[in-house]
Amino acid sequence: MLGFANGSPQPTPLGIRDAKLTIRRDGGPERELAAAKGDVLYYAGDGTDYIHVARDAKGHPIALEFHSDGMLTARREPRLP
Repeated sequence: MLGFANGSPQPTPLGIRDAKLTIRRDGGPERELAAAKGDVLYYAGDGTDYIHVARDAKGHPIALEFHSDGMLTARREPRLP
């Protein structure tokens, strides 16, 4: 499980459950993610919001960038150590 800082006391966890990629945002329900091309993830069943996995020069994930309603601007949540 990877955790990402979101400005609240509870980090955003990204993990695998029942062979499916999942995320839990802001203490809400766990939601399934679907992979798209490259490092882009979509909420399963929601085609407008997406997540881009930002990586460092070695390919390690360093942040999640949350894009609402397909917008290019994003909220960035850095990976926790």
